[in-house]
Amino acid sequence: MRHIFRFAGGKAHKLNSIHPPLDSALVKSSIYHEPCVGGGSVALDVASRYRDHEIRLNDLYPDIYSVWHLVAEGSDQDFETFLSLLSQKPSVELFAHVRSSRPTSEVERAFR
Repeated sequence: MRHIFRFAGGKAHKLNSIHPPLDSALVKSSIYHEPCVGGGSVALDVASRYRDHEIRLNDLYPDIYSVWHLVAEGSDQDFETFLSLLSQKPSVELFAHVRSSRPTSEVERAFR
């Protein structure tokens, strides 16, 4: 499975060892809580295997949380704006501008 982005400390390579205890817990509950979603590998895996479960995501970093909140709950217009921002050609100047900016919307925060 490909992910939106890689996240340091990611759990993608640990999915096979995460499945047994996770599956055991998810047969007893219809809600999956991910307190540190990061790159989302576990949450995306749960979403693909437990389609009827409610998935609640969070992250310590507001920018990371904003990406997932936008993907899950954002309007079509917000998502299109986000995709447009992502389609920009990367450059040192763009990076510097984004890192020094103060986001005024969830879309800007997610892009950051």
